[in-house]
Amino acid sequence: MLKLVITLMLLLCQSYFSLAQNKLNATDSAAMAVPTSMRSVEAIAEHLTQNAGTAEEQIRALYIWVAHNIHYDVAALENRKGYFTTDEIVKETLAKRKGLCQHYAEVLHALAAHLGLESQVIVGYTKQNNKIDPINHAWNAVKIDGEWYNLDVTWAAGYIYKGKYVHTFRDRYFMIPPERFVKTHMPFDPIWQFSENPISHKAFVHHERDTLFSNFSYKLAIEDLKNMDELTYHEARMQRTMMAGNDHQLIREHTDFLTMKMTNIRYNLAVEKLNTGINQFNRYIQQKNRFFKNPSIPDEAITAQLATAFNNINYAETQMAALSTNDETLHAMIIQAREQMPALMERLDKEQAFVARYTRRWKPFRVFLFYAG
Repeated sequence: MLKLVITLMLLLCQSYFSLAQNKLNATDSAAMAVPTSMRSVEAIAEHLTQNAGTAEEQIRALYIWVAHNIHYDVAALENRKGYFTTDEIVKETLAKRKGLCQHYAEVLHALAAHLGLESQVIVGYTKQNNKIDPINHAWNAVKIDGEWYNLDVTWAAGYIYKGKYVHTFRDRYFMIPPERFVKTHMPFDPIWQFSENPISHKAFVHHERDTLFSNFSYKLAIEDLKNMDELTYHEARMQRTMMAGNDHQLIREHTDFLTMKMTNIRYNLAVEKLNTGINQFNRYIQQKNRFFKNPSIPDEAITAQLATAFNNINYAETQMAALSTNDETLHAMIIQAREQMPALMERLDKEQAFVARYTRRWKPFRVFLFYAG
């Protein structure tokens, strides 16, 4: 009786596997039949998944289409282009049908996001034949039925042989469990190992057994990311990456990139505060030029407006003073902003002194203050 039960269970498993494979083969065929005229995320995603029922079938269709339709741009390796947004990357890739690993990953992510699938673009580095590859890499992860799986659509699409790209589909990089994937793909940020016991960069680089954390709550950490502002998000990335070790040049290049990105964010935040403060100060000057009349401005509002302008500009000055970067363009912008601060703060100090005198003066005699030197 026990043998019969085991036999039935094996038969059921084999039947289920066969059905699943047949379904995915049908999905594959449909995915390769997308009209070449389609160039938008929305059109491609919806066409690909019109007959896909489950989340796995949907992501399979996206994976198959990207792997078969995007070619690796070997020439771009020597002249990497910069982008302001990931939307630029996606639009260019769909238009040209070629790109590097991030292009593949961003396109797959954009297609998945349009369908409401939870996915992630992961950056890191890879290992083949126990040797670390010389350039960094990007791939995807998708969350299905509460669990994360990895996909590398760049590697699935083909490979480079003697400097030339061979575009041939290799179906070995779809829905790989994290514990297998980390043997060849190492995220810079250990959170994307999807492991309660992630390994260190040293362990990956030197083929050692070295657990970075024990009982690491990566699921909770990933959920926390959703509530972070951009700067806090990148600060957390940097902290986790550094905790995982700095044992390879690719990791150091990545942390340099994160440092510049955070500097750029801090600069933009400072400029935003500066512009807000200047606009508030200009409104104050306009009101002062009308003797704080038409409409009449209460003393408390005058004081509060000038104080707010001062706080915003002072915050910007403090932040600018703390910024440093090796990027020549950003450095020049920081210096330019710093140079205008002393004169601006001097004017603010002068107006704060004026408002202090103004609010202390008996109202009938306030008008004479506007004519004082």
